[in-house]
Amino acid sequence: MESLEAYFQRKREELHFLASLLARPPALPEPQSIDAVVELKFRLGAALKAERALTDWCRTETNWTAEGQSYQIGPYDLYSSYQRADLTVAGPPIYRRLDHTGYREVSTIYAASGMSSISTLLLALGRLLRGARLIAPAGAYSETLEAVVHYGGGLRLDQAPPALAPPPTVAASNKEPRILLIDFSAPRRLVPPRRDERYDLIVFDTTCLSAGSARARRVLRWAAFVDTPIVLVRSHTKLDSLGLEYGRLGSAVLLAPAQTDRTRFAWLKRLDEEIKRAIRLFGTAPVPVYLPPFAGDPRFVPLSAKRTARIIANGHRMMRHLIRSGVPVTSYQHGLYGVLRSFDHRSLEGAKCVAGRLADELRKAALPVRHAGSFGFDFFVVDGFPDSVGDGAPDRHGVRLAFSDVPGAVADGVSDRIARWWTTHIVRVPPSSRAA
Repeated sequence: MESLEAYFQRKREELHFLASLLARPPALPEPQSIDAVVELKFRLGAALKAERALTDWCRTETNWTAEGQSYQIGPYDLYSSYQRADLTVAGPPIYRRLDHTGYREVSTIYAASGMSSISTLLLALGRLLRGARLIAPAGAYSETLEAVVHYGGGLRLDQAPPALAPPPTVAASNKEPRILLIDFSAPRRLVPPRRDERYDLIVFDTTCLSAGSARARRVLRWAAFVDTPIVLVRSHTKLDSLGLEYGRLGSAVLLAPAQTDRTRFAWLKRLDEEIKRAIRLFGTAPVPVYLPPFAGDPRFVPLSAKRTARIIANGHRMMRHLIRSGVPVTSYQHGLYGVLRSFDHRSLEGAKCVAGRLADELRKAALPVRHAGSFGFDFFVVDGFPDSVGDGAPDRHGVRLAFSDVPGAVADGVSDRIARWWTTHIVRVPPSSRAA
């Protein structure tokens, strides 16, 4: 369990790193509280964006002063012929140590957000693999499934039960293309290493994993074992900006097995072209000012890894405490958040209302909690969230509790306060029955 002193030392390192990226690094006050750390970090993030906007004041959406010229933001090289709609971005490798996974990179495509990346990928696949079955695990990220249902084009959604459906027969495999969605909101057993699983493509959402995750490499090795191309999609707003939510940025990385044939490699290049066309026509190219200047910096990697590790450690500790206290919860293997459940049906709006009440209660106790709709911050976050994993009901919602990398004693205080409030106001468990 991290002490308060170790926490502040780690945060000082993060703050000084961010300040060093400014042209004139400011003198930083010594933070005396978690709220002070949060405020300082967001101020530094705003200063970085403002400095970039002032530096590139002449580069508007239509790039009118430097048509056809490339320019640089931090480690990123950018080029657009006239409008930002055809912006191309070349940056540092997103995923480290891919050379031992049996894959070679076909392309990296940046978009304005994680949902922009997955949505344009789905549109492209609907054109190239019309009629394909997209096999998604139960409990996959709800907005991804919503995008498939409403804008998946020719794709047919097939939600698998908690254990992946049996392998298709030979006859079925010859009739229809198959795409597997791997989403780490789902149990680990959804990825069985069997050679008789035939897929035309695997879509792997890595948003809830660090970019250097060993778990991600295990999935890649399995995908290479079954000799299947894979697309890694990611929202960089969550774990890739030290809790700043620096800017909306998403990516899709197309990978081919090392020994792939020319026909399949040509198909992946067509997919690359279709995704880029969708990004251009739907106006979802990234905003240059939102490209984080710290990406690829060797100082950033250990700071981000330590921070993510503390979030996960706090998450596991808090889940155990809540369960022992009688709070019904849905936990996820990524360890970044869990869902607080009730025993009655709750709509999304009802769950959001409960989240707001819970946040107000915790803030009154001077605890670092906010009511917001994301995760990966330096404070705890609560909001309404689908709970289809908890009991299989697709229309049931709970309150997502996104964990933070605060000192262990603070995390204990938050989980204890949540347990008392939830068992009193939501599930109404008598104190004498909570331990049982």
